[in-house]
Amino acid sequence: MEKQENKKKESHELNLLDLILMFFQWIKKTSIGLFHFILKTLRFGFQYFWIITLCTFIALVVGFFCTKPSQVKVEGRSTLLFAPENRANVYNNLKVIQAYCGDLKVLPQLLNIEDSVAKKIREINIYNLCYSKDKYKNYHSNTQHYYGYINKYDDNTYDRIVGEPDVKNKMSKMGDTTNLIMSDRLMVGIKAKNLAGYNDVYNKIAQYLVAQPTINAIHQAFVEQTENRIEFCDNEIKRLDSLANHTYFNSPTDFSLKMNNTVLTGEVKKQLLYEEINQLYNWRQNLSYNLERYKSPAYFTSDVILMRSSRLIAIFLWMLGGIAFGYAVSLYVRYKKEIAAYMKKK
Repeated sequence: MEKQENKKKESHELNLLDLILMFFQWIKKTSIGLFHFILKTLRFGFQYFWIITLCTFIALVVGFFCTKPSQVKVEGRSTLLFAPENRANVYNNLKVIQAYCGDLKVLPQLLNIEDSVAKKIREINIYNLCYSKDKYKNYHSNTQHYYGYINKYDDNTYDRIVGEPDVKNKMSKMGDTTNLIMSDRLMVGIKAKNLAGYNDVYNKIAQYLVAQPTINAIHQAFVEQTENRIEFCDNEIKRLDSLANHTYFNSPTDFSLKMNNTVLTGEVKKQLLYEEINQLYNWRQNLSYNLERYKSPAYFTSDVILMRSSRLIAIFLWMLGGIAFGYAVSLYVRYKKEIAAYMKKK
């Protein structure tokens, strides 16, 4: 029995060794085959050097002219900022501009731009800006009542977190499991050919949005509401400060309690209301910051960033395409009789 089991183990080990040897033999054959293929390709290229060189040269010339700045479609991007309450109106009006892109009758009138500028605009894209929950998990709405407000974050970090544009529009709504959409900003992308004044077009878009009555009305309501809350904070801070002073200076410093023949004495703890006043100061600071941040119904936060690919890489790809096309032509020249005979049989 033991001899049979040992024989089985030996045969099993031999089978594994055979598999390993077969694997290395396959790698060896593949490497040799690839090496021979490269040699044959190079030899074939030398035989038809004039065809491949001519096709490569033509591809380089065409690529040089096709990759000129005046011929390449470049996308400019900039971030549009607005009060969160205005998101739906701003988005809908941007969709109107996007819908008329390419309409040389409506778009120039809509944005008050020249026809020559409108002709150069090929696409207008709207991207959501998203941030990760892990990076931003402590952010809470600053509209909470100050008694329930917990100062777990510095609101200034809001603008220090760089939003990532959702170029593929995968984010459909707020509250996704992995990411969140920034509710107070959108990225607007404009693809155009040979457009020099990107910033001017973006300024025209901002002017169009600011001129919309619905956007203006909601923005004014936001400003009034924020100013009322700031006034409320100021009044509450004064009231609590006055109450704290009154409690501190007018309340007794100690107390005595007589129970039968025993007299208990102690010190009265004075309520200075530091925590409540500090929460109000934090809330007021955030409200003031929002009032300054959303100073306009809609505006672009920075100059346009142009997203263009490297011209050298594009020309290199044109060259590779020319080489591949040259090999295809060479193969046709080499086997044109066989190809003609094959086609006649069909």
